[in-house]
Amino acid sequence: MAEYLKIKHTSVIDLAKRLEEKDMIRRFKDEENRRYKNVVITQKEITVMKKFNNRKKESVESILDNNMTKEEQRILKELLQKVLCCLEKL
Repeated sequence: MAEYLKIKHTSVIDLAKRLEEKDMIRRFKDEENRRYKNVVITQKEITVMKKFNNRKKESVESILDNNMTKEEQRILKELLQKVLCCLEKL
């Protein structure tokens, strides 16, 4: 995780401890390699993430509705889907 997030190993451990204390994740030792810990997102965190994503979506929709026509929004969505498709091929 540290390598993926480009942060120090100790920072990942501290972050994981805080998230576990808040019941956002559960950590348990890997059965095959005791040096590793597996991390699972809890239902509480899934709920928090869904609320956050809904708010983010509503904010974006509001910005688009106030600044773009429906046709412009349709074109933007189509272009973004093409960009995403290209990025997935990388």
